[in-house]
Amino acid sequence: MKSWAVKNAKLIAVVALTLVIGLCSGFLLRDVTRRETSGNGGMQVEPVGQMGKASILPDTDVLITYTFLLCGHTREMNVKGGEFSGCTLEDITRSYADARVMELNAKKAIIQRELERYCPAHYMLYLDAADTLCISNTSEEDYTVDELQVLELDAGALAQEVIAELEEGIVLDNLEQINAYFEGVEES
Repeated sequence: MKSWAVKNAKLIAVVALTLVIGLCSGFLLRDVTRRETSGNGGMQVEPVGQMGKASILPDTDVLITYTFLLCGHTREMNVKGGEFSGCTLEDITRSYADARVMELNAKKAIIQRELERYCPAHYMLYLDAADTLCISNTSEEDYTVDELQVLELDAGALAQEVIAELEEGIVLDNLEQINAYFEGVEES
């Protein structure tokens, strides 16, 4: 009488061969998948917390359009990733209340920002709360307002109309116009 193993030798061989082929195929598929994803191999790899969300990568082309609401001028800046690198739509709108994201994907982002100030082409001459005469300008690098100079001028010696103008602030296009303004004030 033959044993069960001898009777079913063909079945056991087929099952064993199927198991070996399956294991080899699994290992081969795993290695192919690893090669494709290592070094980005053409695939976009996102951090686990950002999976499924479009985000700006370090090599994403970012076009930012700044509109300066007080003068109406605009400036454009093209950067690769930059300060927005790793940001999603929610991150940008949370960090920059004045930003509108027009397009956002791994290759390209278009962001519009509206800033409540004059562009760098203008200077503001004004009296601050302590009646100090100041000149400010918007920085070219980051578009923040910088106080350039405090003028040593007695505001009390100025005419009331001039003080009223300076309390509102006077916008001029260059520093020479500030000198011309004060020459005109002295003459009147």
